[in-house]
Parts: sequence; structure tokens; C-alpha cells
Amino acid sequence: MNQKITNRTFIDACIANDIERVRELIQVVNPAAKSNAAIKWACENGYIEIVKILLADPRVNPGAQKNVALQLAIIEKHTEIVRLLLQDPRVDPSDRNNEAILTASRHCQIEIIKLLLDHPRVDPNVNNKEALVWARKFNNTEVIQLLTEYRFRLDGPIYNQNII
Repeated sequence: MNQKITNRTFIDACIANDIERVRELIQVVNPAAKSNAAIKWACENGYIEIVKILLADPRVNPGAQKNVALQLAIIEKHTEIVRLLLQDPRVDPSDRNNEAILTASRHCQIEIIKLLLDHPRVDPNVNNKEALVWARKFNNTEVIQLLTEYRFRLDGPIYNQNII
């Protein structure tokens, strides 16, 4: 079997959300071919079952290219896919100075922001609270409230600074 054609066929099956074909081809191809294109397409298009199949394969790196799969899922409002990605240790939502929370703030993704704030590696206060700055710039009152409440909640960074 021609490996190059097969890898392209696999990516096409992912793009088409052809779950059975993906299950069949993943056994004989490199699912991380073309810089992990399959996981990026699946995350961008909201193909939850394809994402699950790909995440189960250790050859796939969902955090490749500075977590672009996570960024795409955030931009496209695929909350369940973001949840799946955040459960995978290969994904680092704090990469690139917490770009994930910034992206979610810019796009006013309330549910995704909540998921990110609950992740231990995410810090919305980096870069002079840039996520909050973006929310204020675009007058996203829900995001402003959420980020402000996070800072002052019992397990938040401000509250814990005052504990002796």
C-alpha cells in the first residue's frame, strides 16, 4: 500500500467525518502525518468521535504546533472538544503565555473560559492580565465578570496571597 496516498486518504476520511474509515485506516497509516493535520481538522470542525479516536492513539500529538488544535476548537466554539483536549496531558493550555484563555476571551467563549479557569496550568493573569484587557477593550461584560470573580474566589490567586 502506498503510504503517502494512504496518509492523504486518512486525512480525507477525518475531514469527511467518516468514522468507520478512520478506524480502519488508523491501523495502517501515520495518524500524525502532515504535522498532525487530522487532529487539527477534527478539532476545527467539531468531529468529537474522530477526536476521541485520534486522542487514543499515542502517535498523535494534539499539542503539536503550539496547541493549534486547541486554538481551533476554541475559535470554532467546540466546547466538548476543548474539554477532551484539556484532559489530555499532551495539550498545554498555558503554552504561548496562556494563549488559550486569551483566545477564549477575545471570542467571548464563556463556557470555554470556565473550563480553562478550572485547569491547573492556566493563569489568566499573565501578561498584565491580558485576557481581562481584551475583555474590557471589547466591552465583554460576562468575560470581565468571570475573570474578575476568578481572581477573588477562595482558591484564586488574590485570595491566597493574603493567607498567612
